[in-house]
Amino acid sequence: PSSGQGPANIQFDRDLNGLTGGIAFGADATVTPTNAGGFDFIPATPERSTFASPYVAYDRSGGAHHGRLYLVYADENPAESNDFDIFLRRSDSNGNAGTWSAPVQVNDDAGTNSQFFQNISVDQTNGAVWISWYDARNDFGAGPGVGNIDDGAGLVNTEVQYFASVSVDGGVTFLPNIQVSDGASDEQRGNPSTNDFGDYTGIAAFGGTAYATWADNSNSTGDLAGSNPGANSFPFEVYADRLTLDWAGGQTVTLSGGGGTDVWLIRPDESGRFLQFFESDSATGKQKYTAPLSPVDTIVIKGAGGNEQILIESMG
Repeated sequence: PSSGQGPANIQFDRDLNGLTGGIAFGADATVTPTNAGGFDFIPATPERSTFASPYVAYDRSGGAHHGRLYLVYADENPAESNDFDIFLRRSDSNGNAGTWSAPVQVNDDAGTNSQFFQNISVDQTNGAVWISWYDARNDFGAGPGVGNIDDGAGLVNTEVQYFASVSVDGGVTFLPNIQVSDGASDEQRGNPSTNDFGDYTGIAAFGGTAYATWADNSNSTGDLAGSNPGANSFPFEVYADRLTLDWAGGQTVTLSGGGGTDVWLIRPDESGRFLQFFESDSATGKQKYTAPLSPVDTIVIKGAGGNEQILIESMG
């Protein structure tokens, strides 16, 4: 909804022809209900509010989950509990009704604090699904807790850090969450007449590396010398950080051919950082898959009853 605390429905529609022949959407279909409303006020963002903030992203990597569509969103359970969590659903049929998976929770904390304003990016070189978000899991207020980020006000669920995670199995599971930001931000510590958190987060992934960006008023970089946290004088700034996916034990690239004879050309790109795989095409065509060169340990090519020919080209 455009206002209110929820519940709401996340609806989906698409035009698979893109701009060809003009835009023509079909009937809207509900993917999932959510208790996150249009303007849902929670302790971590009491001025700006938050909402389900749904985002979609396709896998166009040419890998095992090529064509898979992902939907990330927030839900609040129970309703009005302020226990916001981040969820992912996936569809292998362009989001057609009845093809969406059950939700997978992305944040791995066991508490009831808020996670909100998430974003998503699919690395088109390896199909990894990256998600980042604001996270208040470590604000225990005046209570005890390892790593408590409370600012001394004693209020639970008001300070946040920026977190991220990644799935390397097509959104079925997620690796342990990591804290991205160095400091903790607090909407009440900023100037309410200028800016608050808002859905100003982003993440972009390519080649095994993801770049996250978010609004932050922790002053963890120390560039706001003289600001007084007690005077609500820490403005929000744009922070960014780089995350790298390390394939422990080496990455296995698995490719599947068609029923006939396939000719595979495997070569490094011009930078020498990526390994490109072309199926029955020259190196000037569109590669079927691209992987960062350094972690690749094993290449598996599965035929479908035909004869597979493999050509390996060196740039040296």
